[in-house]
Amino acid sequence: MPREVRVLNVAEKPSVAREITRHLGGAGVQRRDAHGMHVSEFPFNLRGTNCRMTVSAVRGHLIGHDFGPELKSWSSCTPASLFTAPMQRHILPDCQDIDRNLKQLSRQADWLVLWLDCDREGEAIAFEVIDVCQQAAGGRLQVFRAVFSALTREDLLRACATLRAPDPRLADAVEARSEIDLRCGAAFTRWMSLRYQPMFPELGRPRHLWHRSGVCTPAGEASAKSSVSLYRRTIQE
Repeated sequence: MPREVRVLNVAEKPSVAREITRHLGGAGVQRRDAHGMHVSEFPFNLRGTNCRMTVSAVRGHLIGHDFGPELKSWSSCTPASLFTAPMQRHILPDCQDIDRNLKQLSRQADWLVLWLDCDREGEAIAFEVIDVCQQAAGGRLQVFRAVFSALTREDLLRACATLRAPDPRLADAVEARSEIDLRCGAAFTRWMSLRYQPMFPELGRPRHLWHRSGVCTPAGEASAKSSVSLYRRTIQE
């Protein structure tokens, strides 16, 4: 008798994982906690195959993007260089428990079914889950995408019957937008700060010391108004 195929099902949030378990699991559900995350298991027939379904969840995005530590200091490079500087991917600090849970479950799984929201953002999160799980499983997981619009039994059963491959184009669109936002935001923020900070030296002092430097005196007020006028003239150049 062939062994059961072990299927790891990953939902976008714990509430979705609970509904999947409730509608598909029936009376044979076993529940446990792993790395602070809820995990449920039950037998199920998927794609004509007797399977052991394992259901868990993420909490939105797992992976963040940032510049390397060598670029953390604002004096380490010009703002313009941030448009071409290499970027690093990393597990978000508040997702370390989810990362450990997925890796542990992936090592025991044969298939991976992604129950993320059916939009671009959900597809991007799906590929983050794929990266984490395939790394732990050595790339051997067979990956499927569940497409659903409601958390009813009928919709979830229909999703199980119409599994498809995840769409990398949707994930790439989100990745591109995220990278552009980060590069433009970081470069512009550094440029603005480095350009205008010397014009407002009082802003570099702690707020509770402003009265000592004259910022809260009539003379300080006049100086502040002069600085604002200078700023307005500068941005109009």
